Amino acid sequence: MNRLSGILLILLVAVSCADSPPSGEPLPSDDGALAALFPPQASVSDAQFEIMARVRLDLPKYRVKGTCAIFRSPDGSVQIDFVHSSLFGSYREDASIFVTSDSIAIQDHERGIFRGSGETLAHLSEHFEFDIVPEDVIVFMLLGTPVLEDLVDARLSVSDGKWVIEGQWRERQLRIEGEEGRGPALLRICSVDGKGCYEARYRYESGVRFGGYPEKIVCERKGGSERLSLTVESVSRAGGTGL
Repeated sequence: MNRLSGILLILLVAVSCADSPPSGEPLPSDDGALAALFPPQASVSDAQFEIMARVRLDLPKYRVKGTCAIFRSPDGSVQIDFVHSSLFGSYREDASIFVTSDSIAIQDHERGIFRGSGETLAHLSEHFEFDIVPEDVIVFMLLGTPVLEDLVDARLSVSDGKWVIEGQWRERQLRIEGEEGRGPALLRICSVDGKGCYEARYRYESGVRFGGYPEKIVCERKGGSERLSLTVESVSRAGGTGL
């Protein structure tokens, strides 16, 4: 479970550790304004998306790589299937993670074990310096946006073709940076005291092959050596249809 926990640990989001108050104008109070700053896969509600990616996980004592299949359902829930092994084939992990806005569960196929939301969150909380919520996974993967009702003092700044959102989200500091016409380039989440932070960075291709979704996602703990890299190979609607 330790290696799988490492994946989940890094898979859980991004963050703002600034001590100064947010600048800019108040974020418009409609979901459409926020969704427009994210890739289409974060808000389309009439289709299931399938994302295939290669995964590399670097942790202090080991490194693993493998494949990842991500499914976003029309209701916004997400399933993540991992199959990965150590670089030398001595270790194998095969598991599925099921995430909704308020629950997260793990099916460990390798060991035949199912862990419900309470057990999973309790296990992950041991590794964090702030409380995590299941929705973190969905937002980190850019397959959903923070609910506006959960954002406090959120402000939007736009300058020279770039935009920044800052505020508090579920009692943690949030910062999202991006460019006009594209989704977020950076997403960071920190505890209110700034001691625990995770940061995700997103790179987009120049074409339309992924329909606005990033081609590379890298998430790492600030000040630590943990890093998760996802290299996207395909993005499609359910059934393999085009975007």
